[in-house]
Amino acid sequence: AEGLLREALAILEPTDAPVLRSEAYVDLGEVLVAAGRIDEARAAYEAARALAEEKGGVVTLGAVIRRIEGLDTAPV
Repeated sequence: AEGLLREALAILEPTDAPVLRSEAYVDLGEVLVAAGRIDEARAAYEAARALAEEKGGVVTLGAVIRRIEGLDTAPV
């Protein structure tokens, strides 16, 4: 799953599709959380957050913030 998401992000990077890119970063973050790679998941979520903030994606932004906060409160 991680490889496919990274491939999708590489394809989406040069496009003007910030919502799709943001959603792909969220999905990547979820995969990385499941793999226990919290720091990498945080980086993916932060990339999604930046895109959502830039383009005013309020719904995506709210979802990303909740996921980041979940990382902050997750048991270690």
